[in-house]
Amino acid sequence: MRADENASLEIYIKNIPYYVAEIAETADGKKYTKQVRKYQSLDGTFILSRACEKDNYTQWVDIAQFDWYNESGYDEKLTLLYEDFTIESGVKYKYAL
Repeated sequence: MRADENASLEIYIKNIPYYVAEIAETADGKKYTKQVRKYQSLDGTFILSRACEKDNYTQWVDIAQFDWYNESGYDEKLTLLYEDFTIESGVKYKYAL
């Protein structure tokens, strides 16, 4: 996750592949096992929370909710852009997903 001075957040979700052994057949009928790379689908509701330096980052406030279902069309990462228009100038914030 990366934020800039304009409170634009870029959230990256990395998808680690896993491998499955599948049995395939050649043109002449010989069977063999091959490893196929697959990626998990991203399903569920995610909450973006924020804390600030005013209270020493002790209170986390939920500021957004994202619903992702069957997000399997991405390979190595999914990027979400979010604009936080409710920040105060000069105050530092931390975000968590």
